Order: sequence, then C-alpha cells, then structure tokens
Amino acid sequence: LEAEVSGGLGFVRYDDASLSEATSTLYDASLTYRPDETIAIRGAFSTAIVPPSSDVASTRVEYAATLDASYQINAWLALRTNAAWSQVRRTDGTEPDTSYGVGVGADYALNRHTTLSADYAFAHTEDYPDPARDAHRVTVGVTFKK
Repeated sequence: LEAEVSGGLGFVRYDDASLSEATSTLYDASLTYRPDETIAIRGAFSTAIVPPSSDVASTRVEYAATLDASYQINAWLALRTNAAWSQVRRTDGTEPDTSYGVGVGADYALNRHTTLSADYAFAHTEDYPDPARDAHRVTVGVTFKK
C-alpha cells in the first residue's frame, strides 16, 4: 500500500490589470494498492489553478479524480482500465465545465523488444455554454525497445 498527500495554498496575480487574482486551496493525493506483483489499483484526487486562455477569459480551478487498475496476466499480456472525472470552476462564477471518461487497454509482448498495445476510451464533456459532447477513441500502437 502506497499513499501520497500534499496540500497548499495557490495564489495567482497577473500583470494584466483586467485579470483578477485568484486564490485556492490545492490538494494532491493518491493511494495505490498492490495485493501482489500482478495487480495494481490507484486512486487519485488533485486540484490545480488554470490560467486564462484565448478561449476562456477567467482563471479556473480544476478538480480531478482518477481510478486506474492494471493486471499482468502473464509475462506477455497485461490489461489496463481507468476512469476519470473532472470539474473546472471559473472564478467569475459562471457554470462549471464537467467531464468524465472510462477506458480499457491491453499490452501484448511479441518478444522482449516488441510490444503491441490497443486502447479504447470514452469521454463525455460539458463545457459551458457549449452543448455536451461525447468522444470515442481507439488507438493501436507498436513499441520497439532495445
């Protein structure tokens, strides 16, 4: 069992006078459980201050939670899964942006130098004031290592 925790106070002041300063309590915590050498389960929660961008004029505070699990079936096959949730709250008080997603993946070792990977991910995003949208992603890859 592994645990990591940190916390603090974040403060941002901009040179641009049109942007207001922001203060937020920041957290970062994770817990990893490994009952044996083949299984790993990790949960995490974090907060972060996100500065304005070309799309969003106000500072935002992001809250994110993740859950990851992996299972090494044998020397050549490993399975992975994950789930994530996040909410971004703007300091100007407008509606928050929310997203969540899930995914699964597998790694297959062809030999000690080559691994094939395949992943599927689903994501749902609600960015105010835009309508909600869903995304499906399938990726396949080959890793060569010496």
